[in-house]
Amino acid sequence: MEMKKIFKYISAAALSSVLLTNTGCIEEVFPTDAIIESQLDSKKGLEARLWGIVSCVNNFNTMGLPHEEVLHIDFGYGSMMHIRDLMTADLAIPNAYSGHWAAYHTNTYMGKSYMMPQYIWNYYWKLIHTTNLMVRDVVKNQELTETEKVIWVRRMLSVHWLIWTWHRCMNSCQIEIYKVNEDGKNITNLTVPIVTDKTTKEEAANNPRATREQMAEFILGDLDLAEENIPYLTVPEKVIPHLDVVYGLKARLYLWIENYAKAKEYARKAIDEARQSPMNEDQWLDPTTGFNTLDYWMLGVGIVKENDVVQSGIVNWAGWMCSETRFGYAGVGAVSMIDASLYDAISNTDFRKLAFKAPEGSPLLAKSRYIDANVYAGLAPYTNLKFRPGGGNISDYQEACTGAYPMMRVEEMYFIEAEAAAHLNAKDGEKLLTDFMKNYRDKKYIYTGKRDIIEEIILQKRIETWGEGLSFYDIKRLDMSVIRGYANTNFMPTARLNTNGRPVWMNISIVQTEENNNQGVLGFNNPDPSDKIQIWR
Repeated sequence: MEMKKIFKYISAAALSSVLLTNTGCIEEVFPTDAIIESQLDSKKGLEARLWGIVSCVNNFNTMGLPHEEVLHIDFGYGSMMHIRDLMTADLAIPNAYSGHWAAYHTNTYMGKSYMMPQYIWNYYWKLIHTTNLMVRDVVKNQELTETEKVIWVRRMLSVHWLIWTWHRCMNSCQIEIYKVNEDGKNITNLTVPIVTDKTTKEEAANNPRATREQMAEFILGDLDLAEENIPYLTVPEKVIPHLDVVYGLKARLYLWIENYAKAKEYARKAIDEARQSPMNEDQWLDPTTGFNTLDYWMLGVGIVKENDVVQSGIVNWAGWMCSETRFGYAGVGAVSMIDASLYDAISNTDFRKLAFKAPEGSPLLAKSRYIDANVYAGLAPYTNLKFRPGGGNISDYQEACTGAYPMMRVEEMYFIEAEAAAHLNAKDGEKLLTDFMKNYRDKKYIYTGKRDIIEEIILQKRIETWGEGLSFYDIKRLDMSVIRGYANTNFMPTARLNTNGRPVWMNISIVQTEENNNQGVLGFNNPDPSDKIQIWR
């Protein structure tokens, strides 16, 4: 494919180029200090640029705020994962120091003019904008032959298309609940505006929201291009997406648009291509390497000491998610807990239950594996032990904050395959779920039939992927309720919200900056969900 043909397909960010003119972050091309000026025109520098795209997933201070005003939740894709989990009933946070996330957890300040939805919008915009700038500079590089340019652009775009498609799969489908909004407009199944390299400035200024069907077609086109260009990525590291991830994204996409036959097909393709077994008990629960190493996943976020998120000391994944650390917010009590009712739904013979501290009196209390006995004793019931600090180090942030967290695991593909099969034939889905559970999670597992098979599959998937930012999409897609208010709940009082069906707050507002610059979305926004659900008391 010659250069002209490649650029015919480059996806620009699906937000207008003038979207973030006041954020101060648009012109920052490189997300890491590892790339220096002398490297910019060298071929070695191109390799650094490729890794720069990957490291953007760990971006610190996306909002471009002054040091003293930096959001202490602004640490990259892991923050997006955590935000999504906080909107479900899977993950609870205590009152202590949790105010940084409170808006997402309590459904407050979530309208178009507030910073919290703006942060989500900005993060994904910058992720794609960074890639586009790097590709542009490759084309301008005078040291490269045309053939070399094609190869490098293919490499960068295969990463670009997957990251961009990840954004579309994971976030475009957030906007589809309402039928008629406050302006009397039908916004059923509307997603976000589509912008490509062919979109003119004038067109971008009057660009309506795409329908789900239009977005699905666009996403599939990007995934096909990623699949075509994947062979040009020769690095083995799992921070770079490979063919198994392409298949996994297609499985997610087909699940979203309810093409269950295709979802089942591509989930199986992902499993076969990954050539990887689900994590076993020791890998899950190891105090040193539990959920902080890339070895066991299809794709993950790698974190090294040089990353700004690590050097911040506290604004990072470990500082919030690793409960045993003695620094950061988790170290002062702002830990992440599993919902008590979800914990109770896990069988005592399922080893995954040991990834959370058992309540007093439970026979499992003495069975969890911990790093430090005194620290473990001080943790509240239901506190997560799933995510361990780097090297099992609980005190030195320079090591503890390094490591990894997962973006896609083969286990998810087993659950997609089972759910898709169940939609087509309940018994087939039941068999796939039972086989997975008995072989990999709980030898004594029995599907009792007390729940619908789809509900049972999603329940086990919620347990499996707790803290990984995935259940948001299943809850929204399947119109499931979120229940946080009940006797002996462990949710903080202001987060005890119960819904009948999918929560209104899972519809993220299109931000004011987009309305200001794109009249095509005016009148077609999602209603402000803030404070629409009464607190359970």
